[in-house]
Amino acid sequence: MTEKLFTPTSADTIGLDPKAEKLQIPKGQVRVFVSDVHGQIDQLSPLLKLHDTQITFIGDILGSARLIQMQDLYYTLTKRSGINPSTSLETLKEELSKTDSKVRTAYDNLQSAMQVLLDKPEEFNIETATDYVIDALSRQNYGHWLSNLPEDIKVKFKDEVIYNANKFGQLLTDLIANGNNVKVILGNWEGKEGGIPTELKPDSDNERLNSAVLLPADVRINIKNFLSPAGADVIDDLKGEKDENYFNIYLPYSEQVRLARSSDEELAKDEKIINLLNKAKVAREKGKKIQIITHAEPDGKMHNQANPDENFDFNKASEHQKVIYGTQYLIKLLTESNLEISQIIYGHLHFQLAKNKDEDTDIPNKGHYELNGAVASYLPFLNKDNNVQIHFGLQIGTSPMIYIDEKEAVLAAEVVQLLREDEKKLAEVREKIKVIKQLLH
Repeated sequence: MTEKLFTPTSADTIGLDPKAEKLQIPKGQVRVFVSDVHGQIDQLSPLLKLHDTQITFIGDILGSARLIQMQDLYYTLTKRSGINPSTSLETLKEELSKTDSKVRTAYDNLQSAMQVLLDKPEEFNIETATDYVIDALSRQNYGHWLSNLPEDIKVKFKDEVIYNANKFGQLLTDLIANGNNVKVILGNWEGKEGGIPTELKPDSDNERLNSAVLLPADVRINIKNFLSPAGADVIDDLKGEKDENYFNIYLPYSEQVRLARSSDEELAKDEKIINLLNKAKVAREKGKKIQIITHAEPDGKMHNQANPDENFDFNKASEHQKVIYGTQYLIKLLTESNLEISQIIYGHLHFQLAKNKDEDTDIPNKGHYELNGAVASYLPFLNKDNNVQIHFGLQIGTSPMIYIDEKEAVLAAEVVQLLREDEKKLAEVREKIKVIKQLLH
């Protein structure tokens, strides 16, 4: 896989001839993408201004602000404080005993959040702290650690998740009532079976979470119970579908993992893969561009992660390597079939691209890069100082997707509607051209 930063030109981004006198965007030519939601339903209110638009949520719908905060605190302790499972007991105790060390600060912050939930302030104890950190380091990921928390804490998390899932279902009902076509790709917080925690039972200590979902399947209920009644297209399987401009390949998280887990021999006979490639070939013959819309990243280097090598071993690989390998395998199949990919849209991660990490987070197009001839477009879910932010993307015609921050999303929705109005509204649209160019630069 090759990659380089990619910045669309102004004309490319708008998808229009700059010399054209009229801006006419027919129904079906505008698409909105929404990054990981994680229960932050109130941030989605700008979407309620949209009518007759295709809106695609790219996974990780479930969650709550508290769960995101706890996730950040957990990984700060286990990934960013300078310790790891091989740290000696003596070193760990020494770091915990220093009130100003990164380890002690990370531990104190995590414990403070826990104590707010339990309303049980506790004095620091070096032995208790050491045991707690060792347990946290032993977990495969945040979901595994979460599954083993005390029951009274997990019940509070469960109630928050269910509350937000119901709010999201109501939002979808309203969006669809406005004539929008809504698709929801399932991410790792939903899993193959979909769902939210009903009982957050702990995993076996010896069980590796190969599917890397937030919680095991036996303690979930199906997220479709919340979303399907609203009329949304909930995508939990590999799917190919054409629209006015594209042949869209929808790749949920569970399928990214399945592609990585399966052997070449198995995939060569896989009916889903065979049918997808056949549909893609027909679509290309009819002039459709191909784009992959998925949950997790297709490339690790752009996120300071290691890509899986040619000796990839699923059972030994990290969660990120699994999903990267699965996506790269699909890209490889399409490329070998002479099916050029135009764009890859994804989210999943909670930080900016590694090569842009020092830039202002509001700079548009910073999430674009070129990957094997395709434009890879990353929509992050930012969690900085507990100020979480959903990112929106806008695609007009066959232009590369561009980024809209939360403040611009309301304006963008209004502009989309103006672009669809009849000839009598064109004068008003022309007055908005400067706004459009500023928004979509």
